[in-house]
Amino acid sequence: MNEILSFFSTVRWQDYVDITLNSYILLRLYVLFRGTHVFRVLIGIALLWFSQRIAVSLGLILTSWAMQGITALAAFIIIVVFRNEIRSVLQAKTLKAILWGFPQKPVTTPISIIAQSAFELAQRHCGALIILPGMEDITDVVHSGIPWNGLVSKEMIASIFWHDNPVHDGAVIIQGDQVVEVGVILPLSHSKDLPSDYGTRHRAAAGLAEATDALVVLVSEERGKVLVAKGPDMHVINQKAALEQVLREHLGLTSEELAYPRKGKVRFGIAALVSVLFITGVWFSFTRGLYTLITLEIPIEYMNSDPGIEIIDTSLTAVRLDLSGSG
Repeated sequence: MNEILSFFSTVRWQDYVDITLNSYILLRLYVLFRGTHVFRVLIGIALLWFSQRIAVSLGLILTSWAMQGITALAAFIIIVVFRNEIRSVLQAKTLKAILWGFPQKPVTTPISIIAQSAFELAQRHCGALIILPGMEDITDVVHSGIPWNGLVSKEMIASIFWHDNPVHDGAVIIQGDQVVEVGVILPLSHSKDLPSDYGTRHRAAAGLAEATDALVVLVSEERGKVLVAKGPDMHVINQKAALEQVLREHLGLTSEELAYPRKGKVRFGIAALVSVLFITGVWFSFTRGLYTLITLEIPIEYMNSDPGIEIIDTSLTAVRLDLSGSG
């Protein structure tokens, strides 16, 4: 107990401020980038740094040097490779939300309306392309979209893909409960694995799914079928309930999360605790683990000498004391 009290007595108030500030910065990164590829890469960089510190403590000089270089290079690469994703996250938030905004209940995408609209369009043999973006930014992949920003409804989706509508041949992008763009042109897939009877609409859906993590709901005009494209896969959906399940999984709206909304607050609290513990560990490794050398000049004083002896002169008046160690 005395050792613990002694340790806390050596911690300065600046150290508490240092730990609190950096813990909050780490928590803000979690709030902004959770669920994105950037966040997963940041976790990888943290693991690399942790491994590098272990290598230093074990005296593995070459290994620690190599890991330090890899960590620095990875931090640079993340800015170059994921610049679009970082930009999309920062552009979508205000300065207040970036600095101290906290996670709020997300706007739920009306998956039932989307699924029902898709099957009603299929019954009328009316072609459609409905895009639900994932975590990746798709603005550099699609083009020619017209801003819309309308509330998702069956009537709106039906009117957009009505044959006489000028934008019916393009795709729509749905984010949350809003149709944000219509008449969007998608890149065509050049994969040779697609069936030869697939038309332009099929290849457009496959092209976007291959290039991003977006999910594309496709309604075939000729066959009156509903298909879903994500990644390299494209398959037919025969039932509305099955399509709702696919949409729910893509959007992360699991039944468990819907039933227990408090789990989000618990997860946020755990993230805050992990941030504090991680930053405290980093602070401790830097401040207590470094080799320290202190040089002291100590004057020589003669005390309790024999009264019968008188010291007239000495060749040394001080000594230099070198103290070294590590915490």
